[in-house]
Formats: sequence, structure tokens, C-alpha cells
Amino acid sequence: MAVEMLKQVGEAEAKADLIRKQANDAAKAAVDEAATKAKEIVAASEQRVRTETAQVLKEAQAQAEEQTKAYLQNIEKQCEQIRSDARVNLTKAADIIVAKVVSVSG
Repeated sequence: MAVEMLKQVGEAEAKADLIRKQANDAAKAAVDEAATKAKEIVAASEQRVRTETAQVLKEAQAQAEEQTKAYLQNIEKQCEQIRSDARVNLTKAADIIVAKVVSVSG
């Protein structure tokens, strides 16, 4: 009877060892799977950030180009106004010069 009990204890211990090993293997597999999923999530997040950053930069560049174009158009308008004013003054200056030349010579 004692031999039978020792045999059952030995079998129970072997069974417990097997269960512990299976539990450790399952836990390791779960940890490995979680680590793999975490790496995939990080990689996907990094890619999303790169994509969003590229889009933001593209939009900012387009906006800067629009602002530059508007600024250059404004400067061109100002230059045209200066040219127009200069033409008026050029005509006045020519009239003054002609008047002086006529008064000096005449």
C-alpha cells in the first residue's frame, strides 16, 4: 500500500512538473506574441506619423507658396504704381526742362 501511494505521489509530481512546463511554455508564447504585436503597433504608428508629417509639410509648403505668390503680386502692383507715378513726374520734368530751355534761349 505504501508503495502504491509513493507511486501515485511520483505520478502526481510528474504530472505537476508537466503542467508547470506547459504553463511556462504558454506564458512564454504569450509574452513573445505580445512583444511581436507591440513591435507591429510601434512600426505602424511610426509609419502613420511619417505619413502625417509628410502631409503636414506638403500643406505648409503649398501655403507658403501661395503666400509668396500673393506677396510677389503685391510687390509687382507697388512697382507698377511707382512706375506710373514716375511717368507722371517724367512728363512734368520734361515740361520744366523745355520751359527752362525756351526761357534761356528765347
